[in-house]
Amino acid sequence: MALTIKRTAGARSVTLQLQGDLDLATAPELSAALDSIPASYGRLVLDLSKLGFIDSTGVRALVRGKQELTDHGVKVDLFDVPRQAAKVLQLLGLDGLEPRGA
Repeated sequence: MALTIKRTAGARSVTLQLQGDLDLATAPELSAALDSIPASYGRLVLDLSKLGFIDSTGVRALVRGKQELTDHGVKVDLFDVPRQAAKVLQLLGLDGLEPRGA
């Protein structure tokens, strides 16, 4: 399945909603979307509510993107993380998790 990234921007924040699968084939799309977020946004929300699947390559893209944006002063929050991914992401130190069904 493909990955669709919907971008919604406000005055000081931007939301990226991921829909589909985040894997080896689609992780570069997320990386490009994250690289395009300017530091002038104080906050990025990654809405994972419609994410169907994530593999280790997808996790790696999330971790790298979060680290780079945080280094540039952008707060990154993950919203509605699928349960199977939430535990792994928490172990990796990604904050702002709101697992499904919580």
